[in-house]
Formats: sequence, C-alpha cells, structure tokens
Amino acid sequence: MSTGVFHVDSDGKLDVVIEEATVFSPIVDVVLRDGVLSFTKENDGTPDRYELRVSGDTATLAFLITDKFREAMKASGMGPPQAVTFKRIGR
Repeated sequence: MSTGVFHVDSDGKLDVVIEEATVFSPIVDVVLRDGVLSFTKENDGTPDRYELRVSGDTATLAFLITDKFREAMKASGMGPPQAVTFKRIGR
C-alpha cells in the first residue's frame, strides 16, 4: 500500500497531491473485527494505522492518527485527514 505524499487543508480535506503513490509497503497487524478491517503500514520507520469499512458498494478508508500527530498538523495549519471514500462502479 502507498498513500504518496499529500497536503490537507484546515478541515482535513485533500488540497494538494505532492507526490503520487509509488513506494509500496506491506500492511501488517491486519485484524477484521465487527466488519472493520484495521491494519498498519510502516511510513519512514513509524507505523501508520488505518481502518477500512465496507458497506454495500462503498468502502471508507480512515487514517487513525495520534493526538501528538494531530497537534503537529494543527500547528502547521492542517486538520486531521478526512476519510477517503471508494465506490464500486459497474462494468
């Protein structure tokens, strides 16, 4: 999995893609509980946590950030990243 490098605005909405996703790393600590898939991905030596929820044709990927990271984002004018929604389309 790779998220690339991006910037979010003060509301946590994606506003700039700085670098496309090109460096992929495996996901680890994968757990499926109550229909929610949680996992970790290493990012420059630090673990990033995510949750994936699927409902019908829609999947939502949420970034689980620490309070420390949330404060660092706030100090630089960014809000916590909003979840990314994926929708299955028919062929």
